Amino acid sequence: MANFIPKIEYGSPTTTITFTLPPEGDNLKESNRSNIQRSVSGNGTIQFEWNYNEKIISPSFTFLTQSLINSLRTFFTSHALKGKTFKYYEHSDEASFITCTLDKMEFDPKRVIPDGSGGFIYDLTIRMRTLL
Repeated sequence: MANFIPKIEYGSPTTTITFTLPPEGDNLKESNRSNIQRSVSGNGTIQFEWNYNEKIISPSFTFLTQSLINSLRTFFTSHALKGKTFKYYEHSDEASFITCTLDKMEFDPKRVIPDGSGGFIYDLTIRMRTLL
């Protein structure tokens, strides 16, 4: 049964990061875009070259603990920021996943409040892309 709590798997051996709460709002928050080259010849003829379509997924997570942010920071710096693919599971209790890369090469967690033990609670939006 779908639990709407995502997880990310990456690397070899496989490392798993399971979120503690579902994303805020739309759990996939997707948009589609095409990579198209437009050329105009000397006589005015317009030519379009279609390369690929991609889906951008940008779930927003709230109330991330310091330990979860540390795991995500390791994931970003050691794997995702190098352009490597990873598996994004919309539901951590199901077998279906989306193979993704980062859309924006940035890790930008927002500190929301102190957690009382020297760390913080964070918000984070992850922009991922997958080819259609």
